Amino acid sequence: MSMKDGDTAWQDRSHKRTAGVNPAFQAQWTTSAGPDGIITTKVTRSGIFSSCSQLVLVDAKTGKEKPLADKARPVECRYDEKSVVVCGRHPGAARRAAEVFAVDVASGKVLWELPDRAAGRIVPEVTAVRHGRVYASTASGPVVLDARSGQDIELEPGIAPVAVNEYAGLTAVRKTGSGSGFSSADDLWEMTLHRARG
Repeated sequence: MSMKDGDTAWQDRSHKRTAGVNPAFQAQWTTSAGPDGIITTKVTRSGIFSSCSQLVLVDAKTGKEKPLADKARPVECRYDEKSVVVCGRHPGAARRAAEVFAVDVASGKVLWELPDRAAGRIVPEVTAVRHGRVYASTASGPVVLDARSGQDIELEPGIAPVAVNEYAGLTAVRKTGSGSGFSSADDLWEMTLHRARG
């Protein structure tokens, strides 16, 4: 839809209502991919009772799609507000992330992905992405990765913020609860604000 006049710029009627997946829910799975793009999931029917999903980069002006290799939709993708979208499982999800990968928003090329077994690198839990940095946590503690290369920038940043800007990072720590890794209504969380270094 055009923001200038409200007219429909393009429309995709090819999404299918399939077993367990309603296309109306796919709006929740759409992420900004720069000023001219979005990342979303294309769900198609692959059988009478089955469906398959494909992560696609869409030109927001024309609706033209570019499938992203063999990537199905992860729980969450985040735009770094520069040139990269980083995708992986949402922090706090019951299952740990199977993979984390980054996509160049201009070309749709997958820039890097973890795990990298050859290099001995595991899948971190991404907590925030901003301006070329990926903030994440691992069993060994928080880390900061370069959004374009996936390489470590900081191995001991002290925190894994859930929100970050140029001034500060906000962290969330569960203070009480089951400790099982699953969230519940009885959990108490502590939010703390940390000033940016320098």
